[in-house]
Amino acid sequence: MFLLYGWEYTAVLSGVTGIGFTNDTKVVTTDISEVLTGKENVSLKVETKSVYTYTGKISGFTEGYDISKLKVTMEPAEGAMADAVELKIAEDFSFTAVLEPDVEYTASLQGVNDYEIISGKTVNDNQNHTEDIIVAAKAVYAVNGEFTGLEAGTNVTELTFTNVDDNYVYAGTVTNDGYEISLRNGAYAVSAAADGYRTTTHVVVNGAAVKKDILFVSTAAAEPMTRVPDLYVGYEDKAEYNYNTVKEAVAAAAAMNPSSEEERITIHIAPGTYREQVIITTPYLSLVNDSDKEVLMTWYYGIGYEYYSADGTGYYNVENAYDQYAKSTASKWGCAVYVKNTATGFSADGIVFENSFNRYLTDEEIEDGVTPAADTGLPQRKYGTDVASKAATERATAMAVEADKVEFTNCAFLGSQDTLYTGNSATSLYFKNCHIEGNTDYIFGDGDCVFDGCELKWYGYSTNSVGGYITAHKPTSDTKNGYLFRNCVITANDELTVTPGYFGRPWGADAHVTFLNTKLAGDFIVADGWTEMSGKKPENAKYNEFNTTRTDGTEVDLSARVTGIMSEDTANAVDVTAYFNGWTPKAYTKEADGVAFTRVPYVVDNGDINAPYPGHKLTVGYSLGEVNDASDASVIRWYIVADDGTETLSCSSTANADKSFTIPSEAEGKHIKVVVIPQTISGTTGEAAEYKVEAFVREGYEDPSSTGSDIELGKGVNIFLAGDSTVKDYSANGMYMSGKAQAEGSWGEYLQSFFDDSKVKVEHAQDTIVGIYKKSRNFGFVVPDDQAVSGDIYIPKKKSANAKNNQKVVVKIDKYSDGANKAEGTIVEIIGGIDEAGVDMMSLIKEYKLPNEFPENVLAEARAIPQVIDEKNIEKRVDLRKEEIFTIDGEDAKDLDDAVNVKKNDDGTYTLGVHIADVSYYVKSGSKLDKEAITRGTSIYMMDRVIPMLPKELSNGICSLNEQKDRFAISVIMKINEKGKVVDADIFKSVIKTTRRMNYHDVNDIFKFADMKDGKIELADEELARVNSVAEKYKEFIPHFLRMRELKNVLKQRRDLNGSLNLDIPESKIILDENGIAVDIQKYDYLESNEVIEQFMLTANESVAEKFYWLQAPFIYRVHDVPDIEKVNDLNKFLFNLGYKIRGVKKNDEDSIHPKAFAQVLEEVKGKPEERVVSNLILRTLKVAKYESENRGHFGIASKCYCHFTSPIRRYPDLFIHRVISSYLKHDYNINEELRKKYEIEAVKYAESSSEREKIAQKVERDAEDIKKAEYMKDKVGEIYEGVVSSVTPFGMFVELDNTVEGLIRFENMGNEYFMYDDERKTLVGEKSKTMYKIGDSVKIEVIGADKITRKIDFKLCKE
Repeated sequence: MFLLYGWEYTAVLSGVTGIGFTNDTKVVTTDISEVLTGKENVSLKVETKSVYTYTGKISGFTEGYDISKLKVTMEPAEGAMADAVELKIAEDFSFTAVLEPDVEYTASLQGVNDYEIISGKTVNDNQNHTEDIIVAAKAVYAVNGEFTGLEAGTNVTELTFTNVDDNYVYAGTVTNDGYEISLRNGAYAVSAAADGYRTTTHVVVNGAAVKKDILFVSTAAAEPMTRVPDLYVGYEDKAEYNYNTVKEAVAAAAAMNPSSEEERITIHIAPGTYREQVIITTPYLSLVNDSDKEVLMTWYYGIGYEYYSADGTGYYNVENAYDQYAKSTASKWGCAVYVKNTATGFSADGIVFENSFNRYLTDEEIEDGVTPAADTGLPQRKYGTDVASKAATERATAMAVEADKVEFTNCAFLGSQDTLYTGNSATSLYFKNCHIEGNTDYIFGDGDCVFDGCELKWYGYSTNSVGGYITAHKPTSDTKNGYLFRNCVITANDELTVTPGYFGRPWGADAHVTFLNTKLAGDFIVADGWTEMSGKKPENAKYNEFNTTRTDGTEVDLSARVTGIMSEDTANAVDVTAYFNGWTPKAYTKEADGVAFTRVPYVVDNGDINAPYPGHKLTVGYSLGEVNDASDASVIRWYIVADDGTETLSCSSTANADKSFTIPSEAEGKHIKVVVIPQTISGTTGEAAEYKVEAFVREGYEDPSSTGSDIELGKGVNIFLAGDSTVKDYSANGMYMSGKAQAEGSWGEYLQSFFDDSKVKVEHAQDTIVGIYKKSRNFGFVVPDDQAVSGDIYIPKKKSANAKNNQKVVVKIDKYSDGANKAEGTIVEIIGGIDEAGVDMMSLIKEYKLPNEFPENVLAEARAIPQVIDEKNIEKRVDLRKEEIFTIDGEDAKDLDDAVNVKKNDDGTYTLGVHIADVSYYVKSGSKLDKEAITRGTSIYMMDRVIPMLPKELSNGICSLNEQKDRFAISVIMKINEKGKVVDADIFKSVIKTTRRMNYHDVNDIFKFADMKDGKIELADEELARVNSVAEKYKEFIPHFLRMRELKNVLKQRRDLNGSLNLDIPESKIILDENGIAVDIQKYDYLESNEVIEQFMLTANESVAEKFYWLQAPFIYRVHDVPDIEKVNDLNKFLFNLGYKIRGVKKNDEDSIHPKAFAQVLEEVKGKPEERVVSNLILRTLKVAKYESENRGHFGIASKCYCHFTSPIRRYPDLFIHRVISSYLKHDYNINEELRKKYEIEAVKYAESSSEREKIAQKVERDAEDIKKAEYMKDKVGEIYEGVVSSVTPFGMFVELDNTVEGLIRFENMGNEYFMYDDERKTLVGEKSKTMYKIGDSVKIEVIGADKITRKIDFKLCKE
């Protein structure tokens, strides 16, 4: 034997008991001197060892259990110098064995795997030992489920479960609706006898009951189908010829068995995403997209990773996908689509083929259990993984083609590494006007392949970008020509980092690749042009290149190419048809001689060509004639032309890549010109022509394509959310059924009937209700506050928590109503008596589940923040503490998050400074404060309290811009011309010290003081005294505030000209006494000083949004979409009766709706009796503003780009924007891709959550106001008021009083007459008197009821 030196070895004698080596000879050591000579004369002495006898009896087996294979082995502890010993078992289950002393043995059972030892499992002794071994059956767990996949009437006659570890077989019981069995822990393969079906399902038991359906698949061969020329996917109107998936349609085509071109079958695929792996074996099959929308066929397998759904062959298997038991690695580079060698004549047109593996992570991939294969060292794939990074990149093919005579037209192939595989034999493939994208070897394989007029795009990496290779050709001996690229353009993805790469590298030593007339849209090919692969040199391959140029017209230096430069004669001698080997692709057309325009270039605009804006997309049109249009490879160059004729090239491309151009902001005030150099795929070039857009580019921004649209029903997954928790429905289980009346449904309990229970579970979203407890002797009821909840909730006495009659309570629903019986619940919280102070507002808090207190860990984090600024951080900021800066807020405001200052410049311009508290400095991303702020989303302002987004330590402390306190801020300094246009804006981190804390009334008094001095107004004595007092107090600062007013007027005038909507809808100011009771309601005074701050904040928000829009930064915008055309048409019908009209609106054309037309109506109606009504109707016509991660402009303020930046203390989107700004400033506006992706994900997430939280806040604030208005009007019952009809309905009319209180006059309270409702004119007409009431009419009413619980106020019409 061979021993290593320097080791110590112990000799062990096995196979005998009671004999072993002596202690002085059993240890053998070696040293380095024995390496050459070996160790000789080793003597091992044997001696008798002491042993002991182990006896006992085995018990515990169930009578009748098969123990014929029972064995018990005593296993020595690891490292012990002893052998395992098998017990000798007698017929009466007594046993004996001889064991070595002082060795711990553990008994193990064999042949009876349903049992385990529960006593006598270990023994360790040095003298004779007697101990019984007691066994017990292992725990078993209920396993049951249904059978899926079987046709009706198919019976399962035998069902067994085989343990995959020990091959024990157990028989299952077939029940009426499936099966049942009890099994111990382990994995089991299911076998079943069902005529014409098989199953490969597994069941895994792991300490709990299991419910799993068994999938059956048919074993019958596919029946032949009558051939039809056209099949469809996603076209419901095609009935029997329509299929849900591409795979199903491909299978149907295979059953039709086309065998010639005349029998070709075309599958028409509707626009949409088809996430399925498709394998095509049928010849003469075409996939086509008949629309101008995207058809995406995508899959997610990558090489080196294992998936549940992949079977032993490496391809998707529906049984494996269902079973989720064992995983396998993908084959054929994980291809999304595989066209096998039997699919001769395959073609595709207008289809996008994608492998998403290196592009994005899908839920389906995660659910498929993706894991790296053993020993690959590949990174894990999970949510948050940057799959577009170089480190995460693996081979993942979008299209694998092994068939002959295959052509693709207008298709796209998307991947990163190994995107397009061209087979392993001398096949002929043709690609025309295709888009192929990737990084490494993204066109690879064998074959004679022609690529005509294709776009070859570097996809790039998110991090650690490296140069790649377009081709990796590996020809077989029969391949004659290889790859030919004619007039293709090489581009790059501008959303990731792209490093220049190579035309290719030789996968096969004699790789044959030719590039003719290639266009480069940038410096995307390294000087060498070609490189080696695995020792194969490019110089030894057959690489060729001719006439490579740039799209912008500059020359490409080819002097450093390592090989392959062709002469013009050699290039002209290339015969394209030789690559086809006797076949002619349908899309290959012979070009006409020469090339010239038969229609000269012209430009169309996706907006108004007569008023182009930055953001408009221009598209050039032209024609080279019917023949040459099919081979168009023209070069297109877009120029920005200044007034002095100076031309600047802005963009260049080719016809087969992009004929469009998005106008950039630097084109403002200038013209756009396009130059087209006509060229065909063969390289024939004609005389250039140009077109100059007559209209100059306007100032601003407009994206006409960003109109938004409603979801089409039936497309994708439609989820309908029914309001509140008590949805009443009349479903399959409700109303009149089976010959008898059924109870109507409530609490949404019948919704489950509409869904497959195995896939969708309908649950009650709201399990607690707030209401008033009504007590009886032995039980009680809770009457819900929410009027949408139908029916009271029954409360058994033992579940009443000793609540008193008429107390507000929170009840947890234990049992939902079944129609015949009321819902039943348990009182879990008593809020207080209905008339107790604060109970009304606390009830709202409980109803909406608002966070009334901050968690202690959040408060602790807030308290740990110092209440003075960090002096070390000042040097990183612009110090503005010597500037005179002011806050202007309400008298009671404590969270002062904005401050302003204005300067008038010598050139007539203004400098506006808006300084916002730098909350993001203190609230770090991911902190407890941040998570709580995300949950809250916004501060909620109720009548007697505020539910803040941030604790007061921040909102009223270090983040509040308090007077004469050093504070960190983010400042926006804007230079504004005399027309109100922001001509420059700078954003930076600052430190400020507010000069004065002003309030709106004092600033407004300063305006009055100035007007009085100018003789514009006269003041009463009392007001005069107050105004003079304020002016004296702030006399040194009066010029500041007058400059603010001056700038406000300039800004407002510009907004009015742009069409900003000024809706005169008064807000309420509800006065509460010390007990929180409403004692007065007034209109809120909207002062000129309020308007100053409003205009300044609007301007800052626009400036920030526009800057980061052009940076293409991840962002949250405040979006207000164009109103629906139907609503505008309805509004116009009503306005027509008043003599007004929203002008310019065209039927069914939302593009014709402009805010300026609304603003004109508001201006026309200003000061007239109907002003308030018209303002309300316009408000109802408009859509609700919301937060979005994509900019679509703000209709209401006529802004192309808008955000909320100015209130980070009380709105989370503002805080998020501050965080983005801070990151961009820190990294000099160049954040890394990882951080960018993080912000992109967060922008989408927080925009959605903040919009939802805002809706809740608005509901709460509206309900709080309604409660207090009803409370105030309760003791006004019997009083008479003048009011205005604010709305008419089929059940009465609403009247609004001058104090903003609104009540309902029901028909029965309108006198002894029947009124008819005219929906179109929005009027009520008396049947006898013909008395008409319409919106805007003045009426006299009497208050007849007010209920703060129902939040309703009732009026009665008073006759004149």
